[in-house]
Amino acid sequence: MIMVNLESIRSLEKAGLRSKGYYEDYLKVASEVLEEHLMITEENRSYISNKYPEINPDETSDPDLITQGINIASGAAHGIKSMIKTGILRKGRATDKEYEDRLKVCNECPGNHAVFRHERIYTCGSMIDSLRRAGKKTCGCVLDQKARDREEDCPFGYWPTIEDK
Repeated sequence: MIMVNLESIRSLEKAGLRSKGYYEDYLKVASEVLEEHLMITEENRSYISNKYPEINPDETSDPDLITQGINIASGAAHGIKSMIKTGILRKGRATDKEYEDRLKVCNECPGNHAVFRHERIYTCGSMIDSLRRAGKKTCGCVLDQKARDREEDCPFGYWPTIEDK
């Protein structure tokens, strides 16, 4: 059994990266729903991934400049808020082990979304491009900052669960 983040599944469909029905089908095949996560067999996960392949972002058009500006400002504000909370105020910080576990998953990203800069994990590249082209909000998160915030999660649901967020 594997654990899948509900919000990640929902956001992929909302962003237009998976076809309508993706989220509902995950709910149908889940053996158990645990707060923000689903327990699902690898076989069912593969079935849904094949039924709802990732939509090619190149088939969509770029959003207008106003939408792009709003997305950038919104993502930057979210990132700054998180950095102030975890860095300056020292609140909601993941432990060093939780932080390292998250970055390990990013470095070995099962979805091959990782983008590296200077041989270090930086961000989720293909997801950002896909969302941007669909005119949706993108975080553009710097993963070594995002991984430190206990309230953040991998948009694809790959990070291990942190209890008592």
